[in-house]
Amino acid sequence: MSDEAREKATRTSIATIEQSARMFEIRTGKYPDSIDQLMQPMGDRPPLLDKKSMNDQWGNPFVFKKTANFIEIRSAGKDGAMNTQDDLVNVEE
Repeated sequence: MSDEAREKATRTSIATIEQSARMFEIRTGKYPDSIDQLMQPMGDRPPLLDKKSMNDQWGNPFVFKKTANFIEIRSAGKDGAMNTQDDLVNVEE
């Protein structure tokens, strides 16, 4: 798989995680404290996210950061190092 394809697939995964966090907020009134909460059943409902969604297309785990009004989902990108130029994130910095 090319790096361009990996980036596109990782951006799709980030959007899926963000959508799951927003659904969690709709159901509970607050954003999840961690990405792990999205993998837990919600009462009689299945988890919003499955474990295969936990890594980007380079095999690195996503970083989930909750702020007062939003959640940031970050991939280390191709170089595997966080907070570098090739990171993929769901918000503009």
